[in-house]
Amino acid sequence: MPEMKLFYFRSRGRAEAIRLLLVASCTEFSEMNGSIHQLEEANMLPFGCLPVLQYGQLTLSQPGPIIRYLARLFDVEGETIKQKAYCDMVSAALLEGMENFMGSCFDNTASDERCLVFVKEELPRLLRYCITFFDATKGPYLFGSSQPTCVQWSYADIQLFDLVDQAVDRLGTSVVDVFPEVVSHRAHVAALPALSEYLQQRDTS
Repeated sequence: MPEMKLFYFRSRGRAEAIRLLLVASCTEFSEMNGSIHQLEEANMLPFGCLPVLQYGQLTLSQPGPIIRYLARLFDVEGETIKQKAYCDMVSAALLEGMENFMGSCFDNTASDERCLVFVKEELPRLLRYCITFFDATKGPYLFGSSQPTCVQWSYADIQLFDLVDQAVDRLGTSVVDVFPEVVSHRAHVAALPALSEYLQQRDTS
């Protein structure tokens, strides 16, 4: 079986949701931290940017396609056609939210005013939308299971956890304190057996 290789910088950033999904699915992978110039020379950057996932003859770029590919591979994209569609929709919103976070509150060039808009307007709007799914399923994850004894997380849960986790680490718990459902969700995902050890040992940069 070919080895999975994830190409990114030595930081969480836009690749952390991919790492979390691989770890939560108990999948071994290698971190490849070569420079962008080296990867371009090796024809490893289809669109000139990271992250990139290589799996055998398959090379994928961009967080969204990589995450959705892994979700299909690991069967964590929802049970029904309706759930899969909702999962894709929430995933797209969370990808946009992560890009807004990275651009406004994470990059060195971000202005304080831009970050304030994200914290006061964009993030709360996104979290309120996610909470509607908790209300429907009665938690702890975004989408329920048809089996009462089986509580299944989805790749959208991993993305929500990642965005909230990075936002809290950078901006403080006040950004989510008014959303107890989100705080509870973060705790449930962090407690997943495969993730718990990884989260304790990872570099938090």
